[in-house]
Amino acid sequence: WIRTGHDIVYLRNSYTRRVRRGAHNDCPTYFTLHYAMEFKHLLDRVYLTYSYPYTYTDLQNYLRALPETHPHLSDYFINQVFCKTLDNNVCNLLTITTLTNDSPVPIHERK
Repeated sequence: WIRTGHDIVYLRNSYTRRVRRGAHNDCPTYFTLHYAMEFKHLLDRVYLTYSYPYTYTDLQNYLRALPETHPHLSDYFINQVFCKTLDNNVCNLLTITTLTNDSPVPIHERK
């Protein structure tokens, strides 16, 4: 796999979408991804993939909302601040394990 392309532009377009009542969507428009690629070999098989932009803020909001949206996660999920980056952003330490006392291995002995 290689990352390629040039003249890459991702911008809001003029198409709008219907926002559901009560939805927390502050962006009722669609976006367009435009880029150019050159195919160097005739008859090559090329696969393209795309992922929508996912920001640090998106991740932090998701992690912050997890305990409220999935209360049962507290049985095996811990989100702690591991450290801070040079930009003073939180670097999360996510622990996923059995936290209940009925585990055969005490938590302090787990690796």
